Amino acid sequence: MKAQIARRLFRTDANHPLESLLEYCCAQGRICPRARPWHALWETLPNRRRSATGWKPIQPPTLVTWKETTAPAKILALASHIHWADRHGRLEAVDAWLRGLPEADWLHDGD
Repeated sequence: MKAQIARRLFRTDANHPLESLLEYCCAQGRICPRARPWHALWETLPNRRRSATGWKPIQPPTLVTWKETTAPAKILALASHIHWADRHGRLEAVDAWLRGLPEADWLHDGD
């Protein structure tokens, strides 16, 4: 179900590495990285910039907004970061970073 949410937003070829990473991020009850590691990942995304409404790409939820942000919103935000990385030539690095993240640094269903 979670991967379907991301797929609806970003339609990709089933064989594309982006699809594989989205599947990984939703497997085993994963929702998204926890706030601090996720923010560290966001800071590595290329071409981040301020916009009239905040940042592009959007910032991950902060420690202040973490509890108020729903799981689907977190999933979509992470998917948008993965998609951003793909569009800016950083998918491989983001893929390695996310797959190397200790399981304890992921938010899971039921946490």
